[in-house]
Amino acid sequence: MFDWDANNLRKVRAHRIKAEEVEKALANNPIPIYEQDVEGEVRYVYYGEAAAGLGTG
Repeated sequence: MFDWDANNLRKVRAHRIKAEEVEKALANNPIPIYEQDVEGEVRYVYYGEAAAGLGTG
């Protein structure tokens, strides 16, 4: 579903969250904010929340 390339992983770390949390938020009806073209690649920005109680343990 999501391409975890080096750039995406760097952005996630900058926000001090984990890739798993991003995937949960994207699966939880995120709100699309905008899309952008980065060097010919369309990228999307969403606002989302991971559901409470969805720990990894």
